[in-house]
Amino acid sequence: VYTGSILHAIGAGLVVTGYTVAGAFALLILLSGKKTKYYVDGLRLGTYFSLAAVVVQGAVFGHILGVQVAHYNPEKLAAMEGTSGQILSLSRALGLEDLMKLVIYGRPDAKLPEYDGIQRDYCTLMGVPAISDCRPPLIIHYLYYVKNGLAILLALFTLGVLALFAAKKEIGNLWLYGLALSPVVAQLVSFLGWAVREIGRKPWTIYGVMTVDV
Repeated sequence: VYTGSILHAIGAGLVVTGYTVAGAFALLILLSGKKTKYYVDGLRLGTYFSLAAVVVQGAVFGHILGVQVAHYNPEKLAAMEGTSGQILSLSRALGLEDLMKLVIYGRPDAKLPEYDGIQRDYCTLMGVPAISDCRPPLIIHYLYYVKNGLAILLALFTLGVLALFAAKKEIGNLWLYGLALSPVVAQLVSFLGWAVREIGRKPWTIYGVMTVDV
């Protein structure tokens, strides 16, 4: 999954960069009380760049990585989607399972891998030391959906700011405060993505070759 992983990592860097620029100019306007052309142009640039980066990151880079994970590491996909009777599955509760099947497999009638059907010791059968439970931790299901939810909210907020720019309307302080906080939210989304990747890789350091304990 190297291709998807490196693209997604670069995309995360671009998203955080865009919101850092937008947030910096929003903070400058709030602190100075002045909406100079330089500040407003910087705010506009950061905001447009951020939305473009979020869309590419989710619709292109994230999709590539998701398809690769589904193909090469279905156990991790099962944990990400929470296809288990042991937990409250957000994708099932929100009615998103068919949508996720369409996004990942290209058709809504596809079958997501069942977490509870994964043999607990399947990794020990591949010639590696015994581990009590080879399945990725289910906590990544919640981390994954919180990450996606925050990313969607961030994108919608940014779209709202751009709508004001397009209508040539004043960007009020409420929007500016939101933009000033946007780098923090973008960093949080990036951190959650890292957590899903690194916690979700368990038990593998190298899939099918080396476990984390080794």
